[in-house]
Amino acid sequence: MWLSGKQDHYRRMAGGWQEDAQRKTEARVAGSQCGRDTGWSGTKKRAAVWRCGRNPICSSINWAPVTQKGYWQIRLDAVKVQGALSFCYRSTKGCQAIVDTGTSLISGPAREVLLLQQFIGATPTAVGEYLIDCVRISSLPVVSFLINNVEYSLTGEQYIRRETLNNKEICFSGFQSIDIPSPAGSVWILGDVFLSQFYSIYDRGHNQVGLSDNQAHLSGRSQISV
Repeated sequence: MWLSGKQDHYRRMAGGWQEDAQRKTEARVAGSQCGRDTGWSGTKKRAAVWRCGRNPICSSINWAPVTQKGYWQIRLDAVKVQGALSFCYRSTKGCQAIVDTGTSLISGPAREVLLLQQFIGATPTAVGEYLIDCVRISSLPVVSFLINNVEYSLTGEQYIRRETLNNKEICFSGFQSIDIPSPAGSVWILGDVFLSQFYSIYDRGHNQVGLSDNQAHLSGRSQISV
């Protein structure tokens, strides 16, 4: 879903956490992987419930503790744009990130996202989305998210969504603005644009979120007990 009713969506994320907490199941860990074809409207999600045990894949998981119960919210150390821009780094607390499979884009504070859009050369539309010249995608800067001392990087091909309208290709920025008040610092939402590139694991038993490279899990998928 797109973040049109932003605050309503934020409340729904909290509701999803509460439902997870009430659900009776033997499994403690849920894994999710988003994939896409061409446009983000075609995003597909796969989910599995499994246990790590002695699974060798688990050694590649970067576990980040949940910082606020009620959401899959974790600390975000920094957001970097190819060494030229950096957000969150001025605060000793860093920022906060909500990992959300129900959000299509990557959302962040209005001021920071505006600077990011300007830096990648995105131009605003009348409806609040940002357009990119499709021929520039290969030359766009890498945007990285530093989580628990591990850097997760996205290229222009990965954070730009392509759509076809009247037989013409249109390219949209995968970032959008949303201001969410939080005493723990600025809040970003890592939606499908981010999650399509990494495997995410949601551990209610230990209140932590795990991230790992998609390819590692795809190559070892037969070893996951579903």
